[in-house]
Amino acid sequence: MGFLSIDPGVHTMAMAAFHTDGSLIEAWNETVVTTQSDRIMSELLERWGSPSVRLVNRLQGLLSDLGETRIVGERQVVYPGAKGLKTNPNELLDLAMCAGAFYGALCVDLRASLRLVEPAEWKAQVPKEITRERIKAILTPQEISRIRKGGEMHNVWDAIGIGLFASGRAKRGMVR
Repeated sequence: MGFLSIDPGVHTMAMAAFHTDGSLIEAWNETVVTTQSDRIMSELLERWGSPSVRLVNRLQGLLSDLGETRIVGERQVVYPGAKGLKTNPNELLDLAMCAGAFYGALCVDLRASLRLVEPAEWKAQVPKEITRERIKAILTPQEISRIRKGGEMHNVWDAIGIGLFASGRAKRGMVR
């Protein structure tokens, strides 16, 4: 069965669609149109909780021949950090609310099951640049050509990494 992997964000959800055998179909950033009012969390939740008909139709088209649809998404986790850590846990709560709204809506609209993985499960504590290079080394040139550029690409690479981990093509830390 094929699946969709997601690296969630407040304004962007990085997505990667995979065939049953774990090969990449396509990867991209799905973005909410940002306006001044997007600073209001209830409006962001409404937008992510009601994916556009265009997106749902596109996903159904990508995944329709793959049998039962699965979604693998990253779970937001607060890790105890060193003093002076720049991460604000409250921002992670906003992200978790947006991700939950999006995951829930897609599960309903696509009649899909959901599996959540934590960053420590799939990429360990490997820095983003090294993770990206390891992901590139696993992908074929044809798969790399299916990655649409635009937005914060490190999130797209994470969505692909989550999918490679979920398919068994990569182990923890993005190693084969």
